Amino acid sequence: MKTFELTGTLRSEFGKKAAKAFRAQNLVPCNLYGVGNNTTFTVTTADVRPMIYTPDTLIILLTIGE
Repeated sequence: MKTFELTGTLRSEFGKKAAKAFRAQNLVPCNLYGVGNNTTFTVTTADVRPMIYTPDTLIILLTIGE
C-alpha cells in the first residue's frame, strides 16, 4: 500500500459563505471527525488531486498546521 502526504491549515470560518470563499481560492474545506473533538481545516486543490485520481489504495499522512 502506498502512502500520500497531505498538509492542511486550520480554519476558523464555517458555513456556506466561508466554503464558497475557500473554493474560490482553490482550497478544499475539510472536516476530520474524531472521538470527542472535530478538526476543521483546508487543503489545496492541487494537493488533493493526485490522491483522488489514482487507482491505488493510499494511506494518508495528514499534517495540519496553524
